[in-house]
Amino acid sequence: MIHHISRLHYDNLAGQVEAARHIVASHVNWLASRSVCLNVDELRTYSTHVPFDEWYESLAELGLAGTQEYRKLGELRQRMLRQHAELESTTQDGQWRQRFFLLHQHFFELLTEFCQNFHMVFNMYDYLTHLPSRKLFDLMVEKEKMKGALVMADVDHFKRVNDQHGHDMGDQVLGQVSRFFLNELKPGEVIARYGGEEFIFYFPSMAPDCAQDKIERIREGVQRLDFGNCRQTCSFGISQVDGECVPYKQALCRADKALYHAKNTGRNRTVVYEAEWDNPPI
Repeated sequence: MIHHISRLHYDNLAGQVEAARHIVASHVNWLASRSVCLNVDELRTYSTHVPFDEWYESLAELGLAGTQEYRKLGELRQRMLRQHAELESTTQDGQWRQRFFLLHQHFFELLTEFCQNFHMVFNMYDYLTHLPSRKLFDLMVEKEKMKGALVMADVDHFKRVNDQHGHDMGDQVLGQVSRFFLNELKPGEVIARYGGEEFIFYFPSMAPDCAQDKIERIREGVQRLDFGNCRQTCSFGISQVDGECVPYKQALCRADKALYHAKNTGRNRTVVYEAEWDNPPI
């Protein structure tokens, strides 16, 4: 479930975190008020006081309908509605009341866990750039059969920005560069703030040379961003990632080497990893 939630855009996720809080609180309040007296008319108030259906359908629109947790939550919801309907034709007894509250307890536990996943993922977003953190990026790709291009990026001379223009300007640079990066991505492509002024991209099913063309356009675009008196550039290192042949950790190390090479040969460059770097001449 976390893997699917982590694919949501920050703005969508932020809205869902607040909505999830409201749904859980509404369910708790409604169920607590029913614990003393339970009858058909009161049970019919569930949909009025707990706006579950609209929230649940909105999750499907965000791409979560295929998850096992989503289906299970919907199944429990339908069981609850059927049980509510049974009140019209059956007499309430102690056993029915017990079954009712056990079902609601099961539903509430699953709902709570479901909503906690939103909180967990949301807390792994970087507060400044609104990009996934390094930890979340790892979660996003851990179940992927990664095959494509991995890119490491670094904002050039970022310490100089902080020293000469102040940390507020540094934050503005990171925020503006992050938004630009994100806007250049297509669906399925992933970016995260790797740490400090470093970023990481994953382009599924993209060869390194194609990634280089894309990154070159991004690099040139960064140069055109308006930071006032502060001109800014970025350096990039690219590596292929290909499942077991070149696993994620190895590809990450290679992309980092390519980035290091870019920064040590003038900065504001895009460099693709070369295999001979692993075997330097004696």
